[in-house]
Amino acid sequence: MNVAAFEKLIAGLTGEIAGVALGSALEAHLNAEHGPGSLSYDALFAACQAGVRDGWLCQREGGGIRYGRVLKASEATHGSASTSSTWKASKGRTTRTRTARST
Repeated sequence: MNVAAFEKLIAGLTGEIAGVALGSALEAHLNAEHGPGSLSYDALFAACQAGVRDGWLCQREGGGIRYGRVLKASEATHGSASTSSTWKASKGRTTRTRTARST
């Protein structure tokens, strides 16, 4: 996994939801179709783990929390940007990637 492959993975998700209003309906859709245990969730989680391991995800650190912008908003990501953070959890390292729309 590398940044280009990660962008392609994110683009699949952002393409699906591009133009959908933010709100509880979108939240329900994402949880139902892309929540824990789904193929898309597992693929994104594995990509995040690889990115942290390989050093292209969470390149900055402050106060014990690693973070960084993975992707800037672009046409490829349908106007969405991705940021990530990782911190030590009780059973090791946890990574969370957040995809946010630009306004």
